[in-house]
Amino acid sequence: MVLDYLKVGTRIKKARIDKKLTQAQLAEQLELSNNYISGIECGKAVPSLETFIMICNELDVTADMILTDTVYRSNEYMKESIATKIDKCSKRNMRIIERFIDLLLEENE
Repeated sequence: MVLDYLKVGTRIKKARIDKKLTQAQLAEQLELSNNYISGIECGKAVPSLETFIMICNELDVTADMILTDTVYRSNEYMKESIATKIDKCSKRNMRIIERFIDLLLEENE
């Protein structure tokens, strides 16, 4: 099993920014170096499980919020992925996709 550490780091960065913390502030609170936090956020450094849990606790996020779709495809990830792909489609193709989805939903009823 391989983790996508870039996605993990991106989510950590987003949680840190949402909490209005700089890398330096987070590093100080966790007694880690600013460079290490930067490395984690860039996917270049891999935190230990203990450090990962400390980061999650400090940012008030759960591990699954950070790990979602790094190992498996969650529903939210798939919805985002589908929406991104649909945005690139022509109007004609979007109508075809909509009809296809309608057919799938009818079949599930």
